[in-house]
Amino acid sequence: MTTANPEASAAGCLHCGLFTEPGTKFCCAGCAEVHELLLSRGLGHFYRLQKENAFLPPRPVKKKPLPTLVAREFSVGRRRFYLEGIHCLGCLWLLEKLPELEPGILEARLDVAHQILEVELDEARTSWTEVLTWISRLGYSARPLDESDTFLSLRKKDRIASLSRLGVAAFCTGNVMLLSVSIYAGAGERWSRHFGLLSAALAVPVLTYSAWPLYRAALLPLKHGRVSIDLAIVLALVSGILMSAWSLARGSSDAIYFDSMSMLVFLLLASRAFLQQMKESLAEESPALAFEGEEYYLRVLGEEKKSVAADDLVPGDRFELTEGQALPVDSTLFDCQEAFFDLSLLTGESAPVKYLRGDQVEAGSRLTSKEASFLANAPASESRLAKILAQIRAYELHRSPAVEFADRMGRRFVLVVLALCALLLFWKPDAEGLSRALALAIVTCPCVLAFAIPLTLTRALQRMAKAGILFRDAGKLEALASIRNIFFDKTGTLTTGEFRMLEWEPVSGDQEEARAAAFALETGANHPVGKAIARFLDRQKKSGSDALPLADFREVPGEGAEGSIGGNFWKLSRSKRPATPGHNKVALTKNGICIAELTLGDAIREEAAQVMDCLAKEGYQLQLLSGDSSTNAGATALATGIQKWHGGMKPEQKAELVSGFRNSLMVGDGANDAVAFRAASVSVAMQGAVELSLRHCDVLLTRPGLSSLPLALHLAQKTMRLVKTNFTFTLAYNLLAGALAISGNMSPLLAALLMPLSALTVFFFTSWQTNEGNFA
Repeated sequence: MTTANPEASAAGCLHCGLFTEPGTKFCCAGCAEVHELLLSRGLGHFYRLQKENAFLPPRPVKKKPLPTLVAREFSVGRRRFYLEGIHCLGCLWLLEKLPELEPGILEARLDVAHQILEVELDEARTSWTEVLTWISRLGYSARPLDESDTFLSLRKKDRIASLSRLGVAAFCTGNVMLLSVSIYAGAGERWSRHFGLLSAALAVPVLTYSAWPLYRAALLPLKHGRVSIDLAIVLALVSGILMSAWSLARGSSDAIYFDSMSMLVFLLLASRAFLQQMKESLAEESPALAFEGEEYYLRVLGEEKKSVAADDLVPGDRFELTEGQALPVDSTLFDCQEAFFDLSLLTGESAPVKYLRGDQVEAGSRLTSKEASFLANAPASESRLAKILAQIRAYELHRSPAVEFADRMGRRFVLVVLALCALLLFWKPDAEGLSRALALAIVTCPCVLAFAIPLTLTRALQRMAKAGILFRDAGKLEALASIRNIFFDKTGTLTTGEFRMLEWEPVSGDQEEARAAAFALETGANHPVGKAIARFLDRQKKSGSDALPLADFREVPGEGAEGSIGGNFWKLSRSKRPATPGHNKVALTKNGICIAELTLGDAIREEAAQVMDCLAKEGYQLQLLSGDSSTNAGATALATGIQKWHGGMKPEQKAELVSGFRNSLMVGDGANDAVAFRAASVSVAMQGAVELSLRHCDVLLTRPGLSSLPLALHLAQKTMRLVKTNFTFTLAYNLLAGALAISGNMSPLLAALLMPLSALTVFFFTSWQTNEGNFA
């Protein structure tokens, strides 16, 4: 049978592409079953689509109308399920193909961000039990939801259940520890026996009800042939419980570990609850807020004014923005006759757009006029911009090589620890050997290893988003840290991309009259040169009156514009003086006498030379690629300090050149450089239409200009150094703690105290390193 996924490498799973052991085609039994299932159902093209659309952000699923009910027995039911195991867009595609796997399923829609699957079913043909069976066969765990359940209510229920388990563990563990202190202090044999029985009774709810999430986390992956990082902990718990019960039944107190086991469960639940709370607090940041870096907006309530966060705005709230601020929510312009907005974030066009009172304005539009009032129409999370960013965040970590490496190392580490525990028990098959094995399994839990890298990347991505650097794929953060060759497009990247007036050079005569005449000649011009001159003079506000009498006006193609004003013959035409490469020179004459020389062109960005100098000093190799002539490309390269340039290049030629360099970065202005973007290791798009640019690039600079590029490279390198630091600390901790446990210098109780402490240490260190003061 030929494989349906020919793009998978020899070291990658044929279904999901993750690392596999040498000589195996799948990373787990679940992937093998799903792969075979897809082929048998004729859905092998899943793998081709998965590869072709990997660079596209997920598109909203259009809801299909319900089938028309006919006279035959046909009962449509609809239910929602909360799924565990959602990782990527492949999950979205696969689960929404359920109707092709089971004809009785009419439709399946997955909310990736919230992991909620909505299924419509013909209950006369298929039962809900069969639906759950199919979901399970595809490798997911599903929990049916009530109609009243929302993502927030689900999270609230989960939080209440977690706190209940934690509360039970805290109460019982505290009492178990009190009884254990009495035993360790030398209670008599009779009291020691009674205290041991009471400790066992108090430990039962901790080791059953409270510890249930740990058991489930370890057992569910085993169902699909995978090893969980919680497996060693669970085996240690089970072994400790059985040995403690056996010792208690025999009347011995040598191997009773109810205190250690209870303390371990309590500390694990407490540390994970804390870390989950921190994770949710990071995830709850409004995507639009993180994207724009705006922290507060001004809400107007009657006569009272106060600053509030963007997420606190609700429909119906009145609020104000000052010039330069971006709208946090979709809003209506209120109590203001007109206002101008920069829509470059949404459309890529930088020219201000005028809105009138009562017009609807989208979130992400930046106010360029004076203070204006608005009426919020929807929460920040429901804007188009927020949904685009939420879709990116829904799968930003699943392709990261560092995260895959941490997961792989964690699974292998569990197997190594279990093997060492088995050797310890074989070497010392007594209470001492069991104590050392338990301590080893507990203190070397690789959850810190699997937790440290995703936490570091998540924090870094959020900080970089606030700095105007948006990553579509966290895996590219690692690639960006290794970049050595940087290629730049010219137009719109090193230049502003706007043909405009660069210089007005007086030659003779009255310049105020000359400006007024030039404005009269070019008002309403269709040629880019004429439009640029009119825009410049209009902004200068020195053109006198736009109602100057103009007679005998004539526009000569390829030459310019001419006409009579006040009895004088004025003409704008190509200058006889040579212009610098890339620029146009126009002469303004009055009755044949030159009054002024005008220079026009695509201006080089003000910060471009400084940025190029900074990058060159850092050791990056810089090259300019342009479709413009070699002369113009060379002039721009020399003006910005780039030593190598290539002009007259077609998109395919750009891509061929870029692909010949390892660790290459292509910087362009969006969709025009899509071919070269795909050839580069990492692609960066300048500020433009966010929805369009994110379809083609890996990184989007959301702030105008090139200034964010050196910062992006610096922060990527700093992030990877922090990842390596955390990994080194975690590895050193596990080796040292493991050695102490094997040598008998660490008790299971001490191991239970140290293991969660290491996770908290990594968390606080990462939070400190990535706070706004240090992460720069």
